Amino acid sequence: MGVSQSFFSKQRQLQACLVGVGVCAVSMTSVAAPITPQFDRFGELSEATFGGSGIPNDSVAITEFDVFGSIETLNRPRSLGTITLGMSSHGRYDNVDEGNDGNGTFFASTGSNIPPSSSLEGATWNFNFFASFTANDFISESYIAEELSAIELALFYDFDSAVGTDEADHGVINFGALSPASLPLQGSQNLLFSYLGDSSLPGITAPAFSFDPSAAGEYTLALTASKSLK
Repeated sequence: MGVSQSFFSKQRQLQACLVGVGVCAVSMTSVAAPITPQFDRFGELSEATFGGSGIPNDSVAITEFDVFGSIETLNRPRSLGTITLGMSSHGRYDNVDEGNDGNGTFFASTGSNIPPSSSLEGATWNFNFFASFTANDFISESYIAEELSAIELALFYDFDSAVGTDEADHGVINFGALSPASLPLQGSQNLLFSYLGDSSLPGITAPAFSFDPSAAGEYTLALTASKSLK
């Protein structure tokens, strides 16, 4: 049996943006507010390494959006720069990449293993995230830092194999406020990593249930960058 993963990177609400990935099964469970795959474009994100070596970056769900500050030019809010969010999936270590549909859905095999080059057991697939900020010219670094501090980054992850898991049932890694020094922020995660199920750890809100790597299904994940609206 296999799993499929839907990646997305766009859900805009004023100055908010969403990226995500999921794994699909045949279940038709209905939920109130599932995370829906969206993205600006799907393809190469050349600047992304996802915190590793050799992780593919040619099939990535990508969203880009401008960050506006309180400074105005010609009575319009001035763009400080662009935030880029991206997500993808790949076969972990020597596990085979099962491909994608070129439109935000990735596929993977069920099961787990311990690769020869690692001591950690993991599902056969990883999901990858990336966030960066590109500043516009002639804007002070201190002002950019102040404005970015109002934007928070969070990664939602899904332990439930049923289709359409409600956003409220996802686990969350809260990365906190953005700063130029913390960007780019990127990494590659695996749902079988134990800390994702431990709410006692700083910044982690774990799902109420555990992840079963042998369960075919849809595991939706999302990267969000959101700015408080006053």
